[in-house]
Amino acid sequence: MKGYYIREATKADIPKIAELEKLCFPDPWTLEMFESEFNNPLVRYFVAELESDDESRNEIVGQFGFLCVAGECHINNVAVHPDYRKDGIGSELLELVLNITEEEGVSYWTLETRVTNNPAIGLYQKYGFEIVGERPNYYDDGTSANLMTREKHE
Repeated sequence: MKGYYIREATKADIPKIAELEKLCFPDPWTLEMFESEFNNPLVRYFVAELESDDESRNEIVGQFGFLCVAGECHINNVAVHPDYRKDGIGSELLELVLNITEEEGVSYWTLETRVTNNPAIGLYQKYGFEIVGERPNYYDDGTSANLMTREKHE
């Protein structure tokens, strides 16, 4: 048993998503940034939540945000709690979003990831993403980002 389930996030999840973000990144998105994301009707988030008998204590251990417009999808934000990495959560979230968005007519996906984030790069490459460019000094700490894309192949 994997011990977690995936569901579409709601605005009530924003504080937990922002807390997860702080655990995962050196320059995390703020609570206000996530609130802005959730106010955009084109943005959607899914979360991986630990199973618990007390729903008020459920812990979000993964989150995945994306924006789709005119057959294209940009992956905005992905995080998995450090204690739950390598448990397949990132893969399951990515696969779910790729399947859902493809069913909705998406045929092109983009994302940025730190050039130093080899686990994320490997995950995306496993699902058909390719590095197509670099965005110099993309992150607040001066780290560059790989621009990665994926195209649906008929």
